[in-house]
Amino acid sequence: MDEEVYPLLKFIFDCLPNGSVRCYLLYCSLFPEDYRIPKEIFIDCCIVEGFMDEYESISQARKQGHQIIGSLIHSCLLEEASDSTVKMHDVIRDMCLWIAWRLYAHKWKSFVRAGYELTQVPEVGKSRGIKRMSLMQNKIEALNEPPYCPDLQTLFLNQNQLKVIHNDFFQFMSGLKILCFRANRGIRELPVGISKLVYLEHLDLSYTGIRQLPTELTGLEKLKCLKLEYLLDGIRIPRGLISGFSKLQMLKMMGSFLFDKSAAKDNNECLVEEMQSLNHLNELSMSVTSAFALERLMSAEMLHTCTEQIGLHSFRDSKQLNILSLANFKCLNYIQISKCESLEEVKTEMDITRAKAPNQTQIPVVEPQMCFQSLVKVYISGCSTLRDITWLILAQNLRHFIVIDCHKMEEIINEIKLSQIAEMYLPELKSIYKDALPFPCMKDIHVYACPKPTRLPLNSDSAKRNKIRIHGKEKWWKEMHWEDDSKKVVERDALGG
Repeated sequence: MDEEVYPLLKFIFDCLPNGSVRCYLLYCSLFPEDYRIPKEIFIDCCIVEGFMDEYESISQARKQGHQIIGSLIHSCLLEEASDSTVKMHDVIRDMCLWIAWRLYAHKWKSFVRAGYELTQVPEVGKSRGIKRMSLMQNKIEALNEPPYCPDLQTLFLNQNQLKVIHNDFFQFMSGLKILCFRANRGIRELPVGISKLVYLEHLDLSYTGIRQLPTELTGLEKLKCLKLEYLLDGIRIPRGLISGFSKLQMLKMMGSFLFDKSAAKDNNECLVEEMQSLNHLNELSMSVTSAFALERLMSAEMLHTCTEQIGLHSFRDSKQLNILSLANFKCLNYIQISKCESLEEVKTEMDITRAKAPNQTQIPVVEPQMCFQSLVKVYISGCSTLRDITWLILAQNLRHFIVIDCHKMEEIINEIKLSQIAEMYLPELKSIYKDALPFPCMKDIHVYACPKPTRLPLNSDSAKRNKIRIHGKEKWWKEMHWEDDSKKVVERDALGG
């Protein structure tokens, strides 16, 4: 676009209320064109960058971040792609890159080659002043020659095809604060040289093939955020490493598991003890693979106020789960239950007898009416013997619910603030709920391979003035029965088959 247009757009930029909002907008330009930017990942980086006003906790900073994103959406400088993502128009992105390079070079000079299909790191020469570099969404397989970027603070290498990272690659970027390798499945190990990044505060290794964290990472004394979510294989974490990150505020391990299964009991206990020693920990997400590990986590009272997401994965020793025990985690916003093939029943009884871990005290169970105030998303998959999940009625603020591949599921109940229900491969499902329910926030219902339900819990008053989009096979649609004028509140999205 002709640069004559940019000064006109810059006027809008200059009218933004404060520097934090302007920084957020400029930061969006580091992502590729038409990219759906995850709000949470974006805000986490902005927190480390120092774009926020003073805050007492990460949750307070995150709330501030969402308010800033909301103001940019309201100003039409960002568009909301989904509940969890935003997009930036190409023209706005070009303007931001122009401002960052031409007008704010002293503090915003950036090198952006995101989505260029590069196969190697481009030459930047001895370019002083570059503070942020984005090489996202390329086809780079190896990081060999170290770029000379002594002022670099942020490096995005997400979504490449990385397999090799040379030990000296980071030697000329000693001031790096944010390093993202997210979604590079080919990475199996980190070079020892990464320990020289003594100012590093944010390290994202999620969705990679990392199998072990090197003990040398203890040199990252300023680390505040460590992300190890959904790793391809199990991971070995040296004992004492996590507790050595004394400034750690965010630890995210959802969907990742300790590699050494033979020593899982001891490893889980040591990891929980190390996490309790982190005095600044504000946000924790993790998955556990046994009732013992869950019991050990629940017994760690210091973690009750910072655990936001928990996954229960491959429980083979439990037919029952007392869901009220999870309500001790006051900030819990996401529960994932997957591949718990023995799980038959989720209890909500106050007097349930639970086995105690050795040398552990009984964990108190929260009153039902006081629990799950923060829970907004539940994902259940591969629980082949679980018959119902009526406990969801306790989650008054639940907004997203997905259940997949639960063969014997017969009944679901969902509360009124849901914005999405997804049911996939539930051959025995008979009903979501027996009566019509109000869904003022509902946007979508997805129904796949669930042949038995012939009605949905809807009537003409269910959606207020909104329309609910229902996704399902053509055959299923033909067999549906509708109450009174309930068809008026739905939009049909019939799929073939």
